[in-house]
Amino acid sequence: MAEVPVYQDAVVFLIVAMVLAMALFAVSLTSIVRGRRLRHRIAELGSPPVTTAAPTPVVTAGVSPDAERFSGTLDGLAQGVVVCDDRGQVLYRNPAASAQLRPTSPEPRVADAFGTVLAAALTGAHTTRDLELLGPPRRNLHLIGLPLESDGRRVGAAVVVEDRTRVRVAEVLRREMLSDLVRELTEPMVALGLVADSLQNEEDPAVRARFAERAKTESARARQVLDDLVELSRLAAERPRPAEKVPMADVLARAIERVAALAERRMVTVVAPVVPDEAVLVGDPHQLDLTVAKLLEHVVLGSRTGGKVELAVRLDRGLVALEARQAALSLAGARPPGLALSLVEQAVVNLGGSLDTDSDARSGVCCLRLPLAVPSD
Repeated sequence: MAEVPVYQDAVVFLIVAMVLAMALFAVSLTSIVRGRRLRHRIAELGSPPVTTAAPTPVVTAGVSPDAERFSGTLDGLAQGVVVCDDRGQVLYRNPAASAQLRPTSPEPRVADAFGTVLAAALTGAHTTRDLELLGPPRRNLHLIGLPLESDGRRVGAAVVVEDRTRVRVAEVLRREMLSDLVRELTEPMVALGLVADSLQNEEDPAVRARFAERAKTESARARQVLDDLVELSRLAAERPRPAEKVPMADVLARAIERVAALAERRMVTVVAPVVPDEAVLVGDPHQLDLTVAKLLEHVVLGSRTGGKVELAVRLDRGLVALEARQAALSLAGARPPGLALSLVEQAVVNLGGSLDTDSDARSGVCCLRLPLAVPSD
């Protein structure tokens, strides 16, 4: 029975390590959700890009240099700004407002909200209003109405329009990552606790050996969670590296080799595809390798023991699409995705690609799209 304290000490050590990992995650999460790498998730929710069209000032005659400099400053703002006179006639609209309040929008609620906020501001009231537009494209707008006065006399009003889709995406991403982290750390902790209790009361050497092997497996799983967490933090914090052209065939071959041991343990067959010669990626080679390898790891872990993962590569409108199809999902495959898929999502954002997943009770499909390198002249 002298071995029991060793296992219990190992469990205590892992619990402490996991608590430290959660602290690390809390620190790194700030850089993740506040970074500029949310293009993929924003695209999923349909946030429109700010147009670079010229501003549309209505009053142009006799504009002073100071007024021109003022309007030039507003032109560069990410927030939309509309300035009206005391009759509600638009005097100035910056490019961001032209994009966010475009008259061709199929969503009439935008025009209605703008009119309501403007009317209140013209009466001297400070008004705000939030809009969640289902689209397409899907957006979250925050409108602010501000009365304008000169020498105590009301001369007009301004409406500021802020696209808060990024804030919403950041909140969703934060909740998903926190949920993934809690689940990924809780499961091995619970398993290790059960193993420690069983070892303490077990006399049969063969059974103790099986429990010891299970403890090693759960320890490796916890260690992988910590490694993924560190990698996720690094991806969020690192500066972009110079992009390189990398053949998809090479990236996929390295990814299949990387998950070969995992696939063998789970008795999952990974069917390599025929990769077109034109399928050449452009991006950070390390992140390209990491993205594809972690995606394969995710689908192998989600496949039923003895199952099969079929891969396909095709060109798709300026992108290279990698489709991974699970012929049969395990019970684990039906659970929410873990940190491995969070790693893929973060790397995809950095690379300017996209990730789509779809599954039912019998099969699952992940489609990863990465930028296609422009052929050299």
